[in-house]
Amino acid sequence: MLEACQIYRPRKPHLTPFYQCVQDHYETLEQVYPERFEKRYGFWRPYLKEVMVHYLSCGDLHEGFTRIRCDACGTERVLALACTSYCTSFVRDGT
Repeated sequence: MLEACQIYRPRKPHLTPFYQCVQDHYETLEQVYPERFEKRYGFWRPYLKEVMVHYLSCGDLHEGFTRIRCDACGTERVLALACTSYCTSFVRDGT
């Protein structure tokens, strides 16, 4: 069990290409969507902004964290809270 404590690797969601793409381009997408994509994909759904805000805050220490401690070796870590329901919590009837 001691080995498991030494292998801890914190998540770094802000370093992933998808996270960086959403962070860098979401506002532009929201602005150009009606003209460029609405005809093909339908109207812009307002709840998408809520989903993106939740996605960007997921795993961010500034948004909340908890301390965890290994009973076996006493090692303490800070664990960022993760939103595990951002993809489904904003689904509306038929949208």
